[in-house]
Amino acid sequence: MTVWSGKEEVRIAVRGGIAEVAPNRLVVLVDYAVPVEDIDRVALDQAIRDAQEDLTDARDDAERSRAAQRLEQLSSLKQTSSPKQ
Repeated sequence: MTVWSGKEEVRIAVRGGIAEVAPNRLVVLVDYAVPVEDIDRVALDQAIRDAQEDLTDARDDAERSRAAQRLEQLSSLKQTSSPKQ
């Protein structure tokens, strides 16, 4: 999500939530939000490797589903946090 403060553009990575649109405003309620510039990419890469390992090591469908969901969330966050082209 991109937020404008005057002429300054701030990119924010968000996960989950809802948006309410009105003629003169937008309200966004999210489960998770962090400015893209604050994302620790080294820690994110490690979390992705850990999630991949969790998916490989899953012992049942429930664990596999949770691990796959976590991996998808982290991968999406990494894609979102990549520098703008």
